[in-house]
Amino acid sequence: MLAALLTMLVVIPVPGRDQRDVVELQNGRSIRGRVVLELDDVVYVRVGSRERKIPRAKVKSISSVFHRQWQVLEQFQRLQTLTAKALLALADQSHEAELEHTESLLCWRALQLTPGDATINTRLGHKLYRGEWRVPGAGGGLPLARADQVRSTQDKPWELRSEHFQVKSSCPLFVTVDVLLDLEFFYQHFFRMWQKPLELREVIDPIAVSLYRDRAEFPGFARSSWFDPNRNVLYLWRPKPLERPWEQFYSATLAVLGNSGGHGTRHRRLPHWLALAWPDYMSSIVRDGAPGRPAFDPGRTSDWHIEQAKGSRTKYGIEQIVRLTRDDYSVDGDVKTARGYVLLYYLIRKTTEQQRERLYAYLRGALSGKGQFRTFRKFFKADLETLEAGFQKFASLGK
Repeated sequence: MLAALLTMLVVIPVPGRDQRDVVELQNGRSIRGRVVLELDDVVYVRVGSRERKIPRAKVKSISSVFHRQWQVLEQFQRLQTLTAKALLALADQSHEAELEHTESLLCWRALQLTPGDATINTRLGHKLYRGEWRVPGAGGGLPLARADQVRSTQDKPWELRSEHFQVKSSCPLFVTVDVLLDLEFFYQHFFRMWQKPLELREVIDPIAVSLYRDRAEFPGFARSSWFDPNRNVLYLWRPKPLERPWEQFYSATLAVLGNSGGHGTRHRRLPHWLALAWPDYMSSIVRDGAPGRPAFDPGRTSDWHIEQAKGSRTKYGIEQIVRLTRDDYSVDGDVKTARGYVLLYYLIRKTTEQQRERLYAYLRGALSGKGQFRTFRKFFKADLETLEAGFQKFASLGK
């Protein structure tokens, strides 16, 4: 009896920075690490720097950061009225679930409602000095009431973490908190849509985000966000701090794709039509929602893309779209972009289950650098004529 109890309590020690996930095996043992992928027949666990493959039949139960965080975010999403009490209850739940970064974000949200609350300030590590709360830092820290003024440039930014992102921000503190929560909701929805069919790996090392309040500081392009695969950094600019730009989710798509295999270059191998259409689709399904709590509708369409595709004189077909190169978009670029989006939407939402399985096979190939038309034709050969007719009809009607 004693031997049996001891067997039940054995946990296999493993090296690694993050061991918050537990896979309990049928033999009573447990493996700690990070669950990076769950399939019907196998579970992949990152143990230290190595990935272990465990047959599903040997697994009794799984407790992962990914699922525990979703439980908290779902409850956060459902709150009808945000109160400090409700947010702290969720922060407590996050603490018990070993979601330290989610816990901190929820505490910041609670502090926004009750800035002088001693319990919340203490929980966040703030110190009371001469009657005012101070954020930890050099020289005795910053007075919380004036910290946003000091943290208004990238030279002295706010530095905050969520479970999958790490931000340096010159935006106001509570805008920064909402952006991180937006990104975590997006991450969860993205992975719930795509992880299993595409066998994407959970992002373990946080994605770097640089968030700007000043356009003059923002590097590069005219748009309000972009992802740099070489530096593996997601750049965001909030021209209106209280408004959520759709482009934030466009670029977040590329950032998540770029890190779902453990590095920041994966999406560069996508064919050009897909590198535009996939972010367009993911950003179009975001319904505005409250700050820090975006809502998602996978069936939602982009009116701009639909209207551009309907009104186009040139009815670019599937083969033409999939074969497009970057240079091809210098002419009729808006229409080509729109019809690429409509093609992907059609394949995701308007096809049979069997055809969607073929789409997933094509996307897996595209993520491995094999997104050419010959790969598309390989998986859809028997359906190409039917798909072409259905796509052209959908593109002309918009429904």
